Amino acid sequence: MPNLSLRAIASNCGLTAPLSVRQDIVTTPPNRLKEHLAALQAQCMPWEVIVPDSGHMVIHAALAETGEVVYFGGWFQSSGFYRFDVRSEMTSSEFEQGPDPTAPLVPDTDLFCSGHVFLADGRWLIIGGELPNPGMGEDLHGHGGMSGGGERACWMYRPSSRIWTRVTDLNLDPDGNLFSGGRWYPGAATLYDNQVIAVGGHPNVREIYTTETQRHNNNTPERYSPRQNSWTLMTAETTAVTGTRDEYQRIFLMPNGRIFFATVVKEFNRFFNPYQGTFHNQFGPPSDGMYFQGSNGSAVLLPLLPGDGYRPRVLVCNAEQPQRIDLGDFDDSAHWENAGTRDDDDWPEFDPVPERHHACATLLPDATVFVSGGTDTDGSDATRQAGAVLPGEIYDPAIDWDAGQYDPDSQGEWTRVQPASVARHYHSVALLMQNGTVWTAGSNGPGGGAENQERRIEVYRPPYCAR
Repeated sequence: MPNLSLRAIASNCGLTAPLSVRQDIVTTPPNRLKEHLAALQAQCMPWEVIVPDSGHMVIHAALAETGEVVYFGGWFQSSGFYRFDVRSEMTSSEFEQGPDPTAPLVPDTDLFCSGHVFLADGRWLIIGGELPNPGMGEDLHGHGGMSGGGERACWMYRPSSRIWTRVTDLNLDPDGNLFSGGRWYPGAATLYDNQVIAVGGHPNVREIYTTETQRHNNNTPERYSPRQNSWTLMTAETTAVTGTRDEYQRIFLMPNGRIFFATVVKEFNRFFNPYQGTFHNQFGPPSDGMYFQGSNGSAVLLPLLPGDGYRPRVLVCNAEQPQRIDLGDFDDSAHWENAGTRDDDDWPEFDPVPERHHACATLLPDATVFVSGGTDTDGSDATRQAGAVLPGEIYDPAIDWDAGQYDPDSQGEWTRVQPASVARHYHSVALLMQNGTVWTAGSNGPGGGAENQERRIEVYRPPYCAR
C-alpha cells in the first residue's frame, strides 16, 4: 500500500524533486520504476500515516481472505464496524444484509474486548464482549460500575459475502444460573478439526456466587463446533486461579493438537487437552513473575522448523529482558530462557531499557518478530503518554536456514528500528499485510477517555521492503 508520490519520497529521502530515474530502471524489466520507488520509500520513510481518521478507534482488526481489513471498537460508544480496502486505502462502513431481513445488518451487541479467530473456510468468529451495566452487582474490571462484565453473544462474519450472522451464545455457568457465563477479554484458538476453544474472560457480574468464590475469570473452558453451531462446556478441570487475579490468557495450538497456556494457570504454565478438558505437564514461569498475569504482555509462536522436529517456541516480550519459552517435547524439558538481550545503548532516552507494556508483536515473513507501540509504564492511562515507546524493535530468533533449525548457540538478537509518528497504548492492534507491511491502529491513551481515542492508521515498511 505504498504512497508512490515522487515529491513525498524525494522530500523524505533528501533528494531533489522531480526524481531522475535511469532508463534501465524504467524499461528493464517492466514495472521496475515502481519497485525502485517503493524500495526507496521503505528506506527513507518506513512509517506513514495512511488514514487520518479510521471512523472509530480500532480495538479489534483482522485481515480477511478478500484482502480487506475488517475492524471495530466499542470504547465509550457503540461499536462501529468498518472495512479497510488495502488497494485504495479507503475505509467503508457498508455491509450486506443476510438472508434474514429482520436480522441486524451488523452486530447489535457490544463486541468491545471480545475474542476472535478465523475458521478454516475464512469465516471470522467473534466471541463474547462487554455487557452493559446491569445496575447491580460488582464491577469486576474496576470501571466503577460502568460494565456488566462478560457478554454471551457470539457472531460470525463471512468476508466473501460481507455478511454478519449471530451464532449460538456461550453457555451459562456449570450450574445453569440465569445471569452467568459470558466472556470479556477471553483467549481463543482454532483447533485442527476447525472447532474453537475459548478460555478466560470476565463473566457476567451478576453470577450467583459468594464474595469469596465469585469468579473474576470465567474458569470453565468451552469448545465451539461450527458444524453443529454449538458450544460445549468443558467441566473436567477448570482454569481457576488464586483470589481474583486477572489471568488474561494467551493460548497457542501445538503440533500435537494440545493447547499451550503462555499465561500462567494455577501458578504454572501448562498444556491443555481441548477435547478431554484436562491439563498436563506443568512447569514454572520465571522467578521474577514476568508475564504472570494481566494484559501487559505480548506473546507470539515462533516458526516451527523441520530440522528440530517442529519443536515449538513462544516469544514473550513485555519486560526489559524478553523471554523465550522452549516447549521441548511437551514434557518436563519445557522451560523459560532469555531471548537475546536488548542493548542499553539503543535507548538513550530511557533508563533502563523500556519494558513496552501493551505493545504488539507481529511475526514477519522472514521469521523475525516486529514489536511496536506500548508504554514504559503499566500505570493508569493518564501516566502512559510520558512513557510511550515510539521506536519499533525487530527480534531475529537466530535460525540456521540451511539446517532448518534454530541456532543452538544463540538466543537471538534485538535491533531497534525507526520510531513511529503515532503513539500506541492500550487497545491497539498491528497486522501483517499481504505486501509485507505492518498495519497499526487504535489506542485509547493518554487519558483513556472518549476524547483520547486514537483514529489514525499508520503502516510500517520493514527493512526487506527496501531491498
